[in-house]
Amino acid sequence: MSKYIEILEAGISPSGKTKRWVVTNVHPNNACELGIIRWHGAWRKYVFEQPDGAFYDWECLRMIADFIEAATKEHYGRG
Repeated sequence: MSKYIEILEAGISPSGKTKRWVVTNVHPNNACELGIIRWHGAWRKYVFEQPDGAFYDWECLRMIADFIEAATKEHYGRG
């Protein structure tokens, strides 16, 4: 998927109603699971959930990604 992460199908949820995917980094010497993408019933959408139980929908992740991009550009004087 990218040079940094990989998203692999991880089967069906325990309820049997929705899909799940596992998100891993792709570093050959330090590969690890970053979290899962699963359906969150209360939000009625898929979320990315980390092992510590924190979860984010696409709006949350986009906001974080936009902030990281802006901070990086500012660091390099391109912001």
